[in-house]
Amino acid sequence: MRNLLKKITGLGMATMMALSMGVVAFAQEAPGYVTFFKSGSSTAVSMTQKAIADYSSKVQVGDNYVYTINLQTFEMTKMGVSGEGYMTGITLGSAAKNAGITASVTNGGDKLIVSVPTNLVINGNSAKYDAKIEAEVELLWGIKFDMPSSVNLAITDSQLTYSE
Repeated sequence: MRNLLKKITGLGMATMMALSMGVVAFAQEAPGYVTFFKSGSSTAVSMTQKAIADYSSKVQVGDNYVYTINLQTFEMTKMGVSGEGYMTGITLGSAAKNAGITASVTNGGDKLIVSVPTNLVINGNSAKYDAKIEAEVELLWGIKFDMPSSVNLAITDSQLTYSE
């Protein structure tokens, strides 16, 4: 009797695990890619784009597309000063907040999570929204300083890269 109860319990747990994994497997993928444009531009990609290494996930969660992005350090130059930078935070403008977009840098600066309402993304593209990126840059001499940058955040149907 005891062995039968163990088998039933084990089978029940295995079934629950399979069902929960099946739900994840059937989650709909979010369209497009998070793109940072230079402030005021709808075509020039910002240097901030170099902070994106790859995507952990792009899924639809309810009425939102959620993009989980792995961040990397990147070489950046601003006002003639060069160094290795990394994203430390993001602040969305009021239009983005009012539209229901959220974004945050998490896991000690290793991930960027962006959530966009599904109704804002049409054919893999969204409008562009003002945002401010907080970044820290370390110069060759080991001196660190904050380097904020104004950008436009958007979802684009193709993965764009920064080029100088």
